[in-house]
Amino acid sequence: MDEIDKKAIEMLLKAPFMTEEEMKNTVKILKQMARMKKNKGSIKEILDYWANQAYILSMEA
Repeated sequence: MDEIDKKAIEMLLKAPFMTEEEMKNTVKILKQMARMKKNKGSIKEILDYWANQAYILSMEA
């Protein structure tokens, strides 16, 4: 897990407390971050991985 992954997961963990506008901006930023990592897989797979990791971390807390 690199710094981009950690930052994306951190953003997703804060998502339940965001307004609709903040959420739209966050999704846009996450897609841009996923494009930066695209050489390792598809954007959808990267976003799914981040969402899954954020879910796992939220359940552990």
